[in-house]
Amino acid sequence: MKQIHLLPLLIAMAFFVMATGCTTTDSTQINEQTTTVTIPTQQQSVISEPFIIKSGDIPEEITITYDAKPVNENTAVLIYYTLDSTKTDSYSNPNGWKIIVTAFAYNTKNVHADFNPDSIQDIMDSKVPYESRSIHVYPNNVYSDKIEISDSPSDQKIDLNKPYNYGILLTLQ
Repeated sequence: MKQIHLLPLLIAMAFFVMATGCTTTDSTQINEQTTTVTIPTQQQSVISEPFIIKSGDIPEEITITYDAKPVNENTAVLIYYTLDSTKTDSYSNPNGWKIIVTAFAYNTKNVHADFNPDSIQDIMDSKVPYESRSIHVYPNNVYSDKIEISDSPSDQKIDLNKPYNYGILLTLQ
């Protein structure tokens, strides 16, 4: 009778050994080590939104849309812009507005991280590539044009293979 009680105990032990895995007596141990490699990266100050700077003298009803496209084998950028004055009151200024449009583009590594121009002087002082032109916008009209930016008066060129940004500054003449 004593043998009958041992049989379930032996079966349970055999099941336990099978459930726990291999029962080898091999003394080889595998030590897993985790190695963390830190690769230093250059911090880039990339501004996600292009600039639009409009002087306070330009009516709020004049809306501005703009976009930029690379040209000339990635050495220039073409900035397209549209000024929509269809929401202005034609009696408020029947002669329209003489506006200086200054478009600029730059590689982010060529300016300070806090670059935030708000005047033509800020743009000129930063020596970023820019171009200005004078336009005349009449009430209830849509004016569309483009400006190509390739290099600055200080011969600083834009490299469109590197992070860059652009913007437009509008001031009354």
